Amino acid sequence: MNENRWIEIQFYFICQDLYSINNEFFDLVDYIQFINNLCKFNINIVTEAAQRVLTFPSHRPTREEIIILGALAGIKMIDIKKYAPIHNRDYYRIIENARKNPPYFYTRLGPEEIEEVKKFVEFHYKIKEVGIWIAKLVSTLFRHSRIKEYVQNMTLMWAKQTNAMIGRT
Repeated sequence: MNENRWIEIQFYFICQDLYSINNEFFDLVDYIQFINNLCKFNINIVTEAAQRVLTFPSHRPTREEIIILGALAGIKMIDIKKYAPIHNRDYYRIIENARKNPPYFYTRLGPEEIEEVKKFVEFHYKIKEVGIWIAKLVSTLFRHSRIKEYVQNMTLMWAKQTNAMIGRT
């Protein structure tokens, strides 16, 4: 069950991050629909789950859940601390206590919901990896002066054409 709770926590932070961009739930729904176009899952279940994780405090992960389940999933301490700010001493104390007495974290979503949310979360991370790869590729290409010069010249030419079209000189 801890694995399912970790999926819920990831889903919570994906929803929270996307919602915080414009504080618009419909932007999150648009993103869920976009992912659904690429990877089929039950969009109604995922949308309702997103609404619940953002609305009900009982779905919000605790600091201990984030730290323990994040550490078990192999997430670096520095990345965990972005979502659960804590002193290093307290972080290691929580991990050590969890080793001595392993906690059980119960899920807030049902089994069918977990399956659909898992599809969404996994595909979200695949898209994120592709986006990072593309950004690195563009960054590498942009470092070459010819490409940089070409992009700058094209931008300047586009700006001149746009100004000419609207009557500016």
